[in-house]
Amino acid sequence: PPPPVNYPIDTPVTNANVQKYASANQATDKYFGNGVYEKTAYKNPGNRLGGVQQTYSLTGKAIDKSDFKHNNMVPFFGAKIKGATVSADIAETVLDNMQGAGSQIIRKTEQAPLFKPQQNLQFASGAPNASDFLQSRVNPSMRMANVKPWEEERVGPGLGKGFTTAGSGGFNSGMEDRNAWLPKTVNELRVDTNPKMTFGMAGHEGPANAYIKRSANIKTQGKVEKYQPDTYFASGPDRWFTTTG
Repeated sequence: PPPPVNYPIDTPVTNANVQKYASANQATDKYFGNGVYEKTAYKNPGNRLGGVQQTYSLTGKAIDKSDFKHNNMVPFFGAKIKGATVSADIAETVLDNMQGAGSQIIRKTEQAPLFKPQQNLQFASGAPNASDFLQSRVNPSMRMANVKPWEEERVGPGLGKGFTTAGSGGFNSGMEDRNAWLPKTVNELRVDTNPKMTFGMAGHEGPANAYIKRSANIKTQGKVEKYQPDTYFASGPDRWFTTTG
């Protein structure tokens, strides 16, 4: 077989070529042909009956388009224009059907391969990273939202580290310096020159073997006097059925 034809070499479409497309099977393609008006104008000149420059009245009389008027001409539209008149292609279908503008005629052509078939073009281990190439083709945006005019530094979690951005401890960083978040003592809430007065046994210890250092016993324990009434009573057999007589 002949070698394949690549992109730089272009061969015309012939009957023997596989790119040959014989004809369309669409029955309505004739209404959208861009050569209908030219064929009609060629076969029917403007000065003849049925030409493109003439039209028919309701009585069947031929009227020249340049003299298309009568003695009772009234506009066909009112003061308020209704309908969609904004679109530029609002009369596109009418022009296609009446004069063959051919707006829907799209010629489709086949494209030959753009490169010569070669071997060893596959990536057996995966395609390489093309991020640098893609980023080089992107134009910088003119929008500068959320762009700071200074270099941003993010501070990691950590206590007692001083002026640094390095964090430590992770989620347990608060346990590194517990004294920083413990409740303040009484003296920390007061001024340093007026601390809270505290008392202690310094200088009042007494003798080394004082009796107050020994545990209480039957001789040293004082008598307990009770003045409040009892809030309970013992319920025994002597109180059974006391209301039966």
